[in-house]
Amino acid sequence: RPLKPPCVAPFLAAHPELDAGNCLMVTYNGGFGSFFKTGDARLFWSWLPDLISIADSQIAALFTCANDYNDIQGESRLQSSIIGAKFLVPPMANPFHGGTTHVEEHGIPDKGD
Repeated sequence: RPLKPPCVAPFLAAHPELDAGNCLMVTYNGGFGSFFKTGDARLFWSWLPDLISIADSQIAALFTCANDYNDIQGESRLQSSIIGAKFLVPPMANPFHGGTTHVEEHGIPDKGD
């Protein structure tokens, strides 16, 4: 069954077998640092309890960001200054480049109009 935010603390409480020795948390493009440029902090506030729970758990976490000009700067600042997270590896560019193509229903490529 899906969990509603905040969900990290209840999930870890229900799974005491998960700890820093056997677990890695991964977030793909969370976007919670974007308010540094947009001024809209709703996404950050929705993430805050879970970010604190992740840091408090001492479980290693990997956060990917959609871009290096807004998300990575905002998320790094939040993690270090507000959350107090410790970085195992500093933020860096993704060495594994990729691309996506939007495909409409029935497998027809989007022509961007």
